[in-house]
Amino acid sequence: MTKPSIFQRLFCHLPDMLAVIDRDHRLIMCNWRSGYDYVPEEQRQGRPRCYEVFYPGQGRPCDPCHAMEVFRSGKPLVTEKYNARVGHLEVRCFPIHDEHGKLTMVAEQLCDINQRKAALENLATREAQYRTLVESQVDLICRWRPDTTLTFVNAAYCRFFGKTREQLIGAKFLDITPRRCALPSRLMPCRRWKTRV
Repeated sequence: MTKPSIFQRLFCHLPDMLAVIDRDHRLIMCNWRSGYDYVPEEQRQGRPRCYEVFYPGQGRPCDPCHAMEVFRSGKPLVTEKYNARVGHLEVRCFPIHDEHGKLTMVAEQLCDINQRKAALENLATREAQYRTLVESQVDLICRWRPDTTLTFVNAAYCRFFGKTREQLIGAKFLDITPRRCALPSRLMPCRRWKTRV
């Protein structure tokens, strides 16, 4: 028995699923990783069509099919896909050419991005909660750069100055603050500098 090559060991042990597909949607090679180990051994034999083993019962190619898109365009493709049994996946497809330059197969790498998706959804939820909290405040809330350019204002801030958010964002805090208003001590040097100009 011959010793597996470095390529074979790499192919079999990468955590992502790697597959090589021909124009008839047949799996030429596959390492069955990244959650795809649920496919029964008997269905992996021969050269099954990808949609038959990854989406049993579907009975036809996916629409859209990322592999066929690479066959059409001849260019690599990165997209996302959802598999009911595996979850959210990032799909990277790229063309494989023969020695004559003809595109004969497509390689695809499927990476499990469920944790990334969950983290992004959690972040979006927290940001929405934070924004709701800030917008519901009756106090004036703003954020500015060192030169006092406003980068965020809440609804109360807009009401106080009688301006829209679009009018305020990008404006300088010192330009819209009445002269008689008391400023935080750390902003006083900015006002003195502005006054001298």
